Parts: sequence; structure tokens; C-alpha cells
Amino acid sequence: MAGLQLIALFQTDDAALASAVIVIDDTRIARYRVGERLDAERRIKALLPDRALIEGAYGVQVLQLAPLSGAAQAAVQSAVAEPEGEASPPALTPREQVLEELDLTPVTAGSADGYLVGERLSTEVTARSGVKPGDTVVSLNGYPLGEAAWDELAWQSFESSGKAVVRVQRGGETFYVNYPEPDNGQ
Repeated sequence: MAGLQLIALFQTDDAALASAVIVIDDTRIARYRVGERLDAERRIKALLPDRALIEGAYGVQVLQLAPLSGAAQAAVQSAVAEPEGEASPPALTPREQVLEELDLTPVTAGSADGYLVGERLSTEVTARSGVKPGDTVVSLNGYPLGEAAWDELAWQSFESSGKAVVRVQRGGETFYVNYPEPDNGQ
């Protein structure tokens, strides 16, 4: 039986999108989702925040995520420490902040079909961009939107360039919004 080592876990709000990076026999490394096969005998049964459950002919094997080294663990603890007695709401990721601020919801959950613009979109954003409730935001800098992995690539593209070309669909028409807006010689 091949030796397994769990080296990373990725959790999302949608458990079907969670994945684990596993090394097999110190020779093969791959990322797996629940239900996927590691080899002919084993598959991923479940992914939990600190471990993966591997189902095989001999039952269920638990792969624990290796604990952080002392220095790394101290850094994580100090980064998330809260004053006693005060509970703060969980911080939103930049992606979640944009989705909330612009009232965007996925057209299809877990798929890169874009985001539907909701009714809470501010009139200021509509005036600046031309985007209206009911429009679909399809891509950013050429990256399709609506699925976390693609959204992350789009966000990285925006962060590195400071610019965005957003493709929007309204009915059968497509238009683009540029950020920042072109200077037009002013």
C-alpha cells in the first residue's frame, strides 16, 4: 500500500469545492476533491478542516494535516488574536467585499457563468459604469467570473495591474467597463 502525506487543505463555503494536496509514495503529488480516486484502491471520502478521510478496501484511513512549526503557529495565533470578551465578525475576503458591495450573485453556483447584478447596486456605481441591476458581469481582464478559482485569478490580475476591463451582458448585448476610466486627454 502506497504511503500518503497530506500537505494542504482548501476549504470553501461549498464542500464540493474543497480539495486536498496529497503526496503519494514521495513521488506523485496532486490535488484531489471529495469522491476522486487516489489510485485503483482508494478515494477521498471527506475533507475536514484539519484532515482528509481516505476510503479503501481496508476501511477508512485518516490523514492529518501536519501542525505548523512553532514560529509559524505563533505568527498565525498573533494574527488572529482578539481581545477577550470582544467577538468580531469574520473578516470578508476582498472577493466577498466586492460581491457584497456590488450585490453580485453567481448565475450558477460553482460555475464560471458570471455574476448577476442585484437590486441593491448603488446608483453611484450605475452612473459611473453604466452597469444596472439585472446585468450579468461575465469576465474581468479576460478571466471568466463566478467560480472561486477563476475569480482569484481575475483579482490577482487586477491587483498586479491596477486596471480592469469588465465584460458585461445585458440581454443579447455585450459592453465593457474600464477601470480606471480612460483619461481622454484631460
